[in-house]
Amino acid sequence: EAIRFEQELVATGRYLELAAFRIEPASRRQVAVLFQDITARKRAEIALRQLNETLEERVQAGLAANRILAKVVDAASAMIHVLDFDFRWLAVNGSGADLFEQVFGVRPQLGASYRSALDSRPEISERLSAQWQRAFTGEAFNEIVSVGEAPLQRHYELQFSPLLDADGQRIGAYQFAYDVTERLNEQERIRLMEEALRQSQKM
Repeated sequence: EAIRFEQELVATGRYLELAAFRIEPASRRQVAVLFQDITARKRAEIALRQLNETLEERVQAGLAANRILAKVVDAASAMIHVLDFDFRWLAVNGSGADLFEQVFGVRPQLGASYRSALDSRPEISERLSAQWQRAFTGEAFNEIVSVGEAPLQRHYELQFSPLLDADGQRIGAYQFAYDVTERLNEQERIRLMEEALRQSQKM
C-alpha cells in the first residue's frame, strides 16, 4: 500500500514530504522511498495561516470599535448628517434625524435625497444646498441658523466639513449641528444689561 506524509525535522527546522510505494513486480520485494524538501511551501502556509488569524482578530477588533463608535455617535447630542455629492444621506444619527423630522416633517433615511426632503421649503433648501456645496468643494466652515419664530425660535451652530475617503479624495461632506439657543439668549441678555448700564451711567 503506497503511503505519503509530511514530517517536520525539528532539529533542522525543515519539512520533508515522504512518499513510499512498492516497485513492481511484487516478487522483487523492493520499496521506493522519495524525499522532497517542502520547507518553503510549509513556511508560506504557516505564514498565511498566521496572517489570516491576525487579520481575523483585527477585523473583529475593528468591527467592535465601529459598533462602539456608532453607538456613541448615535447617542451624541450633536446632530450629525453625512451626504454624498448627489445630496443623498450616507449617515445620520438619532439626534439629527429627530430634529430634521421635527423641523421639516420628513424623517431622513439612508440613501434618500436630502433635497427632496426639503421640497416643501424651497427657500431653506436653496440656502442649505449652497452651504453643502461649499463643503463639497473642500471648505470647512461654521454658520449659525435660526429656526422658527419667537418666542419658540431656536438657534443652531452648523459645522460643515468635507468627507474624504481612505485615499484622501473628497466623496461628500458632513455636518455637525449644535443647539446654541441658550448660549445666544444669554449673550443677548448680557448685551441688553450692558446697554442699560451704559444708559444709566450717561444719565
